[in-house]
Amino acid sequence: RALFQMGTLAETQIAVLGCMLVGVLPVCTIPQYRQIEIGAIAGITRPKAYFVQGDFTTSTDLAAFARTMCDDHGIGTLVTLRDGSMHGDLRLEDLMASQAALADLSDYAPAPGDAAVLQLSGGSTGLPKIIPRFHGEYLAHTQAWLGQYDTTKDDTRIWALPLLHNAGMMFALLGTLLHAN
Repeated sequence: RALFQMGTLAETQIAVLGCMLVGVLPVCTIPQYRQIEIGAIAGITRPKAYFVQGDFTTSTDLAAFARTMCDDHGIGTLVTLRDGSMHGDLRLEDLMASQAALADLSDYAPAPGDAAVLQLSGGSTGLPKIIPRFHGEYLAHTQAWLGQYDTTKDDTRIWALPLLHNAGMMFALLGTLLHAN
């Protein structure tokens, strides 16, 4: 599992999809979470990696926060994006630049019942609860939504929720991928 605390960026999409392709389950959080929420999520999911966007806000050094969370919760690898202070073990920019060619996705076929991501819900307690979302579920919901609105590859869709939000994953990311040629 890999904890994600990033905004809606092209790099977030690349990292999430890259994790999925190699069998790493993304744990989708929001950049506004701090010690209580990230601690609870890390305790439940026991991630091996943590992806964080260093420049999400100017009020908090999110990459330094993530380094502390990694140290406190035994998360082995911190991957940072836009982190001027170099708190991470790896820079996402470097990982992306080191790839000379795109992966061949023609053989990628997860089973419908395989978990795609772990999403969160605050519910009544205020602490996040982990909700597995499955490949088949995402595909069916996204295809139904695209069909409901008769969308095509030529349509422009605007989605206001964060990419790592459950609906953002389906309607922004997967909706675009399903219409790709």
